[in-house]
Formats: sequence, C-alpha cells, structure tokens
Amino acid sequence: MPLTGVPSILPGLIRRADEWPSVAQFLSLADLGRLCAVSTACRDAVTPTMMERAALDLIRREEGNAVSGDDLRQFRFHPATRKWADKGLYATACMASLWHVCREAGEGSLAMQQASIALPGIMHRFDLLPQVQDGRAIAWHFDLEQHRVARHLVGDTQQQPLSLPDGYAPYPCGAGGIGAAKAFLTPRPAGLLIGDLQCVPSLYCLDTETLTPLTLPLPGGEGRLFMAAMSAHRRCVAMATWRSDGGCLVKCYDRVRDCLSTDTLIADCWPAQISVSESGRIFVGSPLSGYAIDTGAGPGARPQPYPYPLVPDPSCLTETVFRLSPDERFLIRPGLDGGSLLLDDQRSGHYVFLPRMEPVRPGQQCRKPASIAFSALNALAAVAYHDGLILVFDLRHEDAHGARRLARAELCCIERLERLIIRMSGFDQVHTVFGYRSDRGLSLGRHTLHLGLAAPD
Repeated sequence: MPLTGVPSILPGLIRRADEWPSVAQFLSLADLGRLCAVSTACRDAVTPTMMERAALDLIRREEGNAVSGDDLRQFRFHPATRKWADKGLYATACMASLWHVCREAGEGSLAMQQASIALPGIMHRFDLLPQVQDGRAIAWHFDLEQHRVARHLVGDTQQQPLSLPDGYAPYPCGAGGIGAAKAFLTPRPAGLLIGDLQCVPSLYCLDTETLTPLTLPLPGGEGRLFMAAMSAHRRCVAMATWRSDGGCLVKCYDRVRDCLSTDTLIADCWPAQISVSESGRIFVGSPLSGYAIDTGAGPGARPQPYPYPLVPDPSCLTETVFRLSPDERFLIRPGLDGGSLLLDDQRSGHYVFLPRMEPVRPGQQCRKPASIAFSALNALAAVAYHDGLILVFDLRHEDAHGARRLARAELCCIERLERLIIRMSGFDQVHTVFGYRSDRGLSLGRHTLHLGLAAPD
C-alpha cells in the first residue's frame, strides 16, 4: 500500500483515535516504516503493537500462518534488537535482526572459524542426510571396538551417535546431486526414509525413534528401489527403481490417500537425485536433463523435460542441479554456466539468479554448487561449491548480475574435497560440514561463517 501522495491527510487521520487503529492494520511493515519518516506526529502514531502485527504478518506470508510470536522466542536475535525482544516483540526483533545482519555483512563485518571433527574409529563414508530438512549430515565410520559400521549425526557444533533399527539403512535422495537445507522458524519433525534388506521403505522419526512402515507394493520384477524422497510435510514419497530392461521407473506414494499416484517410466534417464512436492509433483535430475512428472495425470504420466543450458562438465558429470528447496518454494536449476544457480520461484513465477564469477580454486576440479541453504523467510541463501568456495546472497535485492552478494568465504583445505553440506542458523551463521581426502584417509571438518558485528572475535 504505497503512501506516495497521501501524507497531507495523515496528520488528521492519525488524530482520529476511533479510525486510525482500523486503518493501520492494513499497512505493511514497509508502509509503517515509511510513515515514520513523514513527521514526528506520524512516528509517534505508529505503536509497537502495530509494528509487531505487521512484522508477524510478513513472517507468516513466508513461513506459514502457524507461526506465532512465541515460536520466535528462541530465535537468535541481533544484539541491537534486544530492546524489542525483551518486551516480547519477537517478530519485530526478528525482522530488525535481518536488517542489521545484512547491513553489517554488506559493510564487510565477517568472521570465520574452521575445525576438524573427531569421530571414533576409522572414517568409512560421509554423505548427505537429505530427509532432515535443516541440513544435518550423517557420517559413516568403522567402530573398531564393535567391529561394525556406525553412524553419527553431525550438526552445527557437535555430533551424536545415530541409531537405526537393525537391518535398516537410509535411502539417499541423490547420488551426487545438489543438497538443500532450510532454517525453519517452527520446528519440523526430523524424519528419515529407511529401508530393510527387502527394500521395504519405512518412515523413521529421529525424535521419537518410531518406525512407520509404508504400505507400498514391493518393486518385484521391476527392479530394486535405490532412491527416495519425502515432500515438505511428509504427505508424498517419491521413489526410483532401476528396470531390468533399462530406464528408470518413478513412483509417487500418497500417504493420505494410501495409494500410488503415479508410475512413470523414463527410458533414457540415469537419475542422480529426486524430490517431490506436497501435491505429488516429482522432480528427477539426471546428468543431461531434469524431468518433472505431474501425478495428477495419473499412472504413466508423461515426464516433462527441463534441458540444461550447457553440456555438463565431464569432471563433475554426476553433480546434478535439479531439485526442490525443502519448503518447496524454489525449484533449484543450473544457471547459464557451470557455477551459477537459477531459483525458479514456484509461488510467484519469478527467477532469482545466483551468479558465480570466480574460476575453480587451485587444486580442485569442479566449480559446481554442491549444497545450498536458505535462511528463515527465504531472505538469504548460502551456497557451498565443490571447490570449497562459499557465497551468501541476499535474495530480496538484485543488481546487474543477479541476487546481491552479501559475503564470500573459502574453506582452508588444500586436500581434495569429497562432500560439502551447508546450512544456516538464524540470519547470521552459515555452517559447512565437509569431507576431504588426505594421506591420512577420509577426514571431516566444520567451517562457520559469522555475518555481522555480532560475530565472535
């Protein structure tokens, strides 16, 4: 609701106590901010309650109507916003924190920390935990005492053992595809899709350690289930199986309707990752093209190809970029060169370009994006690249190149990088967990980028 041309009526309006509160409830947070600049009387008319209502409205448009002020109580606020948080104006403090972080980071206020991650035994494998939407990772290693493979859940500052039911292992949602994470303002249940030796998929809740088998028909002669993914709120499960006669068979199971909503063969596809929306639309990324399958078309739905703009780099052919963001807001697609990203906004139809203009770092082979993380409100996006470069973008502002670059960092590692997983915490912390090979074998590290003046010394 633009205020241009109407300031002359505002002094009279704000003095009418019977009408002004009713009018103010239709003003956005930006409107109220502009109103404060009109005059002292207008600024005094904008009450903290009005600001909190407008800030919460903006937050709910991005994060959902279920978000309440109390949900924001545990948010990490910028120190300059404590005066609002201490008064219970959590939505106002949240939005003000974003403003302070972006201003300070844009002025160069950054700090970085990097440390190794020590796990017991011999590191065996490091991989993405795709079903936990906040971006945590799983590390596989060999336990010398128990003589078995063990798993650890690796987070921002610590790691903990991960126990799964005997005979079960997580399904990947990709074999080299880009990882994606989202910082949610309301907690999402941490669930995994896991399978037993018969490839029967089940939903495993990390918080309660409960196992829920999915009533699905077994692949049978169709091939072995090798890749699976869940939608944002767990309604739909997408699965991919190899056909013995070639090609990939893609299925979508609707947990609410308890039925398969699609069963589609992609004859020339070698899938590297899969994702699915809450409505059941499936996105399959292969090295040469992406595919979208609308389950509303029924069994045998024809896949819609999304050709990539460039021929893939042979040095990182399996590193595909074609998947939904964890909240299904963006379809993440490759840009016009090997290092850039295109975010296809599924809500507005707008495209956001995330450019990478640097060449590959010395000693590394691939400049493609390895993992992307979105902040709360989808305001910021952090991208970790296969060569160890980290870029942070402000998705709300664009310049001639695309989204405005807010920060840049590099991993302090000269060995060959194996896998990178990035996630955001609040607006001011970017965590990257990475594996690398050296003469000592496979090792793990954790890099933290602090944005703004609140960063530690």
